[in-house]
Amino acid sequence: MPQRLLMHGISCKTGDAEQGTVPCFKGSRKIMQIKRVKSITPKSEYFQEILLSDGKNTFYNSKNRVFIHDGKQTMTFPIKKSYYCLFIDGFAYVVNEHGSLYCINLKDQHCTVLQKNFGVDCNLYRVFDNKLLVSAKHNEFYRKAYIVNHTDVKEICCQPKYCWDILGLGNQIYFVSINSLKERNRELSIYQYPMRNDSTPLYKISKDVPLTNYSIEPNNDYIAYANGKTIEVFDFSGTSRIKFKVPETVYSINWVSNGKYFLISAMFALYIYDGEDFSLIKKVEFPKSSRFLDVKCNYDSHYLCAITNDETTLFAVD
Repeated sequence: MPQRLLMHGISCKTGDAEQGTVPCFKGSRKIMQIKRVKSITPKSEYFQEILLSDGKNTFYNSKNRVFIHDGKQTMTFPIKKSYYCLFIDGFAYVVNEHGSLYCINLKDQHCTVLQKNFGVDCNLYRVFDNKLLVSAKHNEFYRKAYIVNHTDVKEICCQPKYCWDILGLGNQIYFVSINSLKERNRELSIYQYPMRNDSTPLYKISKDVPLTNYSIEPNNDYIAYANGKTIEVFDFSGTSRIKFKVPETVYSINWVSNGKYFLISAMFALYIYDGEDFSLIKKVEFPKSSRFLDVKCNYDSHYLCAITNDETTLFAVD
């Protein structure tokens, strides 16, 4: 029987998965800890209140303000409708639903608007050690990439045509390009920054692939796809490495802790797998009254934010 740990209505299971659903390799003896750091109760399921941390500073938000706690004091800033924050080198970068990027100097608590017109649906990543990558949606088919060094913003001009997604993973930047929004016969190509002189991709697949449920692991050159309850992992040469089923329909997939763990979010639970052999390590269950809205995490982070309609919870994984 698996060991069971209770955390304020959230339960964690460890041990082997059910036979025939998830591969569990006997050679995997990885021991991990998942700790519930903090929870807040959102006032509305239509506005996501989030918790993010770098281990020293904790960010949380409301509809009209953001809060940063540095362990001693809580700083408040009048930023409306923020939905993500990233801490880099003594600065907090905050983006809101209007496409504005704010830079907060944590030492003097000064808040600056770096740019107001990035566009909607901006994603933030740490790249090249202590620089910020902004992936901003320009239109339905195209994203633009910007590198921010403290307060200096520069656009990356060399990008593939039809750049659907831009990912910052450790010290790598990847461009994801598609040839069609229609699923049938869609081609997906992955390019690495800086792009090759002949503009050939690192990876290309010509099959019906999802546009949302995919994730890249740069250390092993893996790309994973989720379709319903099925996960399939390829390497960049196009070779299928593993294919397995999970107990629930998959909402999202991510590698976290620099590829150490592979995270799957479903309707009522988080499934945490070994990032290399994909053996199930832990299952974190939520109350049946909860409904998953989102999971926010970064590849190089040891923290993840799980958002349901009842509660937002910050977890630390090690």
